Amino acid sequence: MPGLERTVNHTQAVQAVLGTHLHTCRSRLIAGLADTADGALIAEYFERCKMIRARLVFASTAAVGGDPARATFAAEAVELVHGASLFHDDLIDGADQRRGLPALHCRVPPSEAILLGDFLLMRAFDILCRSREAVYSSGQVIDAVQVLSAQSQLCCRGQRLEIEFSGRLVSDTDYFAIVEDKTSALFIAATALGGIMGNGSEEDCAALTVYSRHLGVAFQICDDMLDLLGNEGTLGKPVGNSFAHWRPLLPVVYLSSYGSLPARKEWVERCASGCSYRELLPILHREGIIERIADTQASYVTTAVASLEGMPDGDGLRALIELPASILTAWR
Repeated sequence: MPGLERTVNHTQAVQAVLGTHLHTCRSRLIAGLADTADGALIAEYFERCKMIRARLVFASTAAVGGDPARATFAAEAVELVHGASLFHDDLIDGADQRRGLPALHCRVPPSEAILLGDFLLMRAFDILCRSREAVYSSGQVIDAVQVLSAQSQLCCRGQRLEIEFSGRLVSDTDYFAIVEDKTSALFIAATALGGIMGNGSEEDCAALTVYSRHLGVAFQICDDMLDLLGNEGTLGKPVGNSFAHWRPLLPVVYLSSYGSLPARKEWVERCASGCSYRELLPILHREGIIERIADTQASYVTTAVASLEGMPDGDGLRALIELPASILTAWR
């Protein structure tokens, strides 16, 4: 298929197709919050969001031959679910920043932050039900609601497992199982919604699921590394926060699994004395863990893109192919 074997040079065309829909989606999200409790406050976070999951919805809709304009309600819904999960996560982790702003629970009482997150969840499904105004059948709406509900539940399960495994040695298998629920679930929801709204074939929708599952894992690997190597001003959230809470992070998982015995002993001793996340970096470099992580991330991206083989060429497909490069922030 054209585009998979060589660098794609269609960025302008892709952005022309998706940019309008993303702008419409963001505008609708913000306008819809205007008359709600603390709506202006919540809207500030959506003004700054990257809308990665909305991009997946629109690109997937186009990739299966559908009209992305029909997927606006679905894109709004998945962004609202993601926004709610972040408000709740920040409260659980005690994070004090989100998207370059004080975290919501730092601006309103924590109990109110929980309720506002719950409100976004309920609003997401209300908006998704309104997609009956844009799609071909009520069956598509029901399928969409079921998909978003199921994947949102998996996201919650992954978050719970992450907390449960915090502070414990985690195997590769456990780590990737957590990530596929915690992070990949909403990526999968986004591409599945696009497939439904675009009336895609069973084969194309299955390919999109494989793509988004692997892209989600690659994205989480990037997030793990930025928790150690990132810049707070650029990220818009605290660096080292996941490490401080002893959440399962791939650098630590790989050091425990593949590091030399002296390196593992050194790490245990440093942890016992209350080390900072910065002290982990020299060990990771020395043990070749950074290169191993980079290779793992690249493998997930390769599998994601390869899964699209056989889908019809077009701007939607090209957007999916280009997406990894635009969302996986360089951390090396």
